[in-house]
Amino acid sequence: MKSNDISAFIIAGGKSTRFGEDKALYIYRGKPLIEHVIERIKPVFESISIIADDAERFSYLGYPCYRDIIPGLGPLGGLHTALKRAGTDSVFVFACDMPECNPGLIRYMISQSAGHDAVIPVKHGYHERLHAIYRQSCIAAIEKRINKGERQFSSFFEDVSIREIRDDEIWKFGDPDIVFRNINYRRDVEKIEPRRWTMHSHSKYLETRARKALDNAILTAEMLDFYRALYAVHDTQHDRYINEPDMPSLGLEDLPLSENGMRIFSGGTVDSLLIPGLAPLVEATMAHHPGLSLESLRDALSEGSAPVDIAFAMIKKDSGRVEKLAADCRAGADETIFILVNWLKPFLAALRERNALSINETETETLCPFCGYYPDMAAIVSGKDGKRYLHCSLCGHRWPFRRIMCAVCGTEDAARLENFTPEGDTRNRIDVCHSCKGYIKTLRFDSIEALGEADLTVENILTTGLDSAALRKGFRRP
Repeated sequence: MKSNDISAFIIAGGKSTRFGEDKALYIYRGKPLIEHVIERIKPVFESISIIADDAERFSYLGYPCYRDIIPGLGPLGGLHTALKRAGTDSVFVFACDMPECNPGLIRYMISQSAGHDAVIPVKHGYHERLHAIYRQSCIAAIEKRINKGERQFSSFFEDVSIREIRDDEIWKFGDPDIVFRNINYRRDVEKIEPRRWTMHSHSKYLETRARKALDNAILTAEMLDFYRALYAVHDTQHDRYINEPDMPSLGLEDLPLSENGMRIFSGGTVDSLLIPGLAPLVEATMAHHPGLSLESLRDALSEGSAPVDIAFAMIKKDSGRVEKLAADCRAGADETIFILVNWLKPFLAALRERNALSINETETETLCPFCGYYPDMAAIVSGKDGKRYLHCSLCGHRWPFRRIMCAVCGTEDAARLENFTPEGDTRNRIDVCHSCKGYIKTLRFDSIEALGEADLTVENILTTGLDSAALRKGFRRP
């Protein structure tokens, strides 16, 4: 659903003196920077306009383009013009050089705008003023500053009511350094790696932990080599999906996918997207496990409607369908589930990141609110107001969860909940439930930023000792 009570304006009138050429039309990843911004915000807004000193440059885009009403004021003049030209009570202004702006965060900011003159994200103490909402009530304060000869954008902030969007809120949608990354210099382009949005490079993260994993006998050298190969497949396929123009578009009505997502798995598109990722995964798995035969499984998953049928069965947690597939292919159930999970992971992570929906999260969902699958890890951020989060084992989504609640069955009976920590381990613990006999591994972090830097997919394989400890005590995972 698009927002028709707020207009979007892209500020593209700068001279780009630091960049050296027209930044808005600089070709970045195959198209002008401004087109990346439009692509990201188009699903949210009915009305999109551009503020620029030369409307002809952007006429090919087909959107209204306006000159500054009062020239020479820089971005403040762009905002003033946007508010004057808008036919809505509020405007959402964007810089033209923010190619990774996040639709989910945009929707969330709109939901927070009631009762405020402006809604502005704050990253590392700095107001992201050109990724913000401003109401018509700001005009008087802006014109007051202009009449005093002030051009600084934030000069009017003290005269209006601002809802600041803090780091912990932004992190729900992505890394603030990526979401608000703008391009001022040519060197900024050179620093940017191939597009990944929010999924970690599992390979890179694994290397930061490899030495310790070997020294502490968490992984053998053979296991480490296998996970290197596996995560290389993940990263390659994720990048392919992220840059694939035919990835499906989602609405909130499609979530969770396990209940409402059949629409996106029909029509043949998902088949053609998934099949190329299967062979590299199967080959990497067999290469590191001599004697393991997965050719029949690979062939079965590549035939007819099998890719979407099995993918949807996996997301729906249809164990009977998965067990039948394993039996038909004479493959072990565990090996079959392993292939299915790691085949779907890069696709679902990219699908989530490409759509970046503002998911309604009640902190009581024991299953992923995006795809509907089980969590594999939990995380707790320290401090008085620290939160607990669950991490999806399939799509990598992270969502807030109540601190006193079983992540398996959802009971809130504190007398039935317990946690224990392996001796000498100050970072990890195991949360268990005596009602359902379920457990989940939990990592502790000092800050939301530290959690954001951690790759919980990799941490899951580095904490198998916790799984062993829980199993010995009679607890199980779903």
